[in-house]
Amino acid sequence: MTAPGVTTIVAEANGSLVGFACLQSDGEIQAHLSLIAVDAAHRRRGIGQSLVADALARAGGQRVDLVTDSAEGFYAALPHRRFAGYRIYAPFDQDERPDRDQPLVRPSAGLDQDWVNDVLIQRWGAPTIISRGHVHDASTLPALVAEVDGKRLGLATYDTGGEQVQLVTLDALVQSQGIGTALLFAVREQAASLGCRRLWLVTTNDNIDAIRFYQRRGMRIAALHRGAVDEARRLEPTIPEVGDYAIPVHDEIELELLLGE
Repeated sequence: MTAPGVTTIVAEANGSLVGFACLQSDGEIQAHLSLIAVDAAHRRRGIGQSLVADALARAGGQRVDLVTDSAEGFYAALPHRRFAGYRIYAPFDQDERPDRDQPLVRPSAGLDQDWVNDVLIQRWGAPTIISRGHVHDASTLPALVAEVDGKRLGLATYDTGGEQVQLVTLDALVQSQGIGTALLFAVREQAASLGCRRLWLVTTNDNIDAIRFYQRRGMRIAALHRGAVDEARRLEPTIPEVGDYAIPVHDEIELELLLGE
């Protein structure tokens, strides 16, 4: 029996039940995708993605919340364009469980510019970011701002070109509120809406925390550029020689997410 306000969506193969999802709705503005399961013998066949797509379609114009501590590779791999118009909160680390007030991500506006400049200076030393030998002025790039209770607590800047989008900077000014995750997913949505095939970024070999963060959210290491930071240091001598965890900084690590796969 299905409880009031709960829709159970089932998937069948050859007359047998192979998966199901539960969508709980208040009937007005909010729904919650609370459970999804696929039989182990039928996984990796797109059944889970079809269940999620069906659930979102049934939700109509309602906001859909999705919070999960597991199966993060599955959720991170879903084409984000399916989530357009919805707020999705997944996946989170154990220490990033969302509070009641969730990050709201919006495009940067003119009134944000001074704040954007301050964040870039505080977190990066200057608005100038060098990656793959290219010099970016991040203060002039498209930007997304994450807010909680109307307070600006996160910033992402990105650069578009051809069929790909480069995430240039991502900063969560407070931890454990899912701000970095919300910003990354929002940039991914922007890339998908532009018809891009690839979202990518570059970080340094010492940035173990960032490498862990991005891989846990579906991105994969695409390349190791040996000596790239040493070359960048010739353009910007203030780049430190020793970084996080006392690791010498020499190389760039490129991570990517192929959209639509």
